[in-house]
Amino acid sequence: MEAAQLVHVHRGKMLESVHKGHIAVVDSEGNLLYQAGNPYQMVFARSSMKPVQAIPLIETGAADFYQFDDADIALSCASHNAEKQHTNRVLSILSRIGLEVKDLKCGTHNPRWEEVYEELIRDGKPITPLYNNCSGKHSGMLTTAQHMNETVEDYYKLDHPVQQRILEAISSIAEYPIEKIEIGIDGCGVPVHGMPLDKLAYCYARMAKPTGLSNERTTVVKRIVQAMMNAPALAVQIVFAQIL
Repeated sequence: MEAAQLVHVHRGKMLESVHKGHIAVVDSEGNLLYQAGNPYQMVFARSSMKPVQAIPLIETGAADFYQFDDADIALSCASHNAEKQHTNRVLSILSRIGLEVKDLKCGTHNPRWEEVYEELIRDGKPITPLYNNCSGKHSGMLTTAQHMNETVEDYYKLDHPVQQRILEAISSIAEYPIEKIEIGIDGCGVPVHGMPLDKLAYCYARMAKPTGLSNERTTVVKRIVQAMMNAPALAVQIVFAQIL
């Protein structure tokens, strides 16, 4: 199935551009309610998978052991702007688990918050992984590795227990076999997971309204969603919509 024409952009009286894509609207029971284009198109979730990637952080007991509050959990699910409220909390998490900014393997890019970027330039300070928009997620992964007494220098690799737990959680929530999940490398260096669009939509629907999960996982999922709702400024740039 070809991509559907979703948006027509006009300039004056002339059609300037057409934007195509695929849409799948799925409820928490797994029913495909609405579609456009190919609802089964294979896609990479990229940063939108962060709330699911945070599941092992809580299930292993790491979040409670290191006294994570809602803001800490929300930041682990975030693509942040590198405002001080974000970077200071990453530093706080790293301090609690006994690690440093150099242990973050997310790489660097310019801070998305312009004022922070300008301040770094004025002060002649280097841009470190702390300012990467994924440093919150990575600090959560490091927290899990530390709590489970696992190596931290390779936590970002697919065969590391941290990433294997995440893979299991994604497969379980989406009800999609692990062996069918396509694996790539995300911009921040960790595995990125590909699956049919309808399964990805189902994954989000079950996070928003847990259905058919174990009692333990249901509690964890609800805690993650509530944390993002309670600390939205820390979960910035993650759009999380409930699909009923």
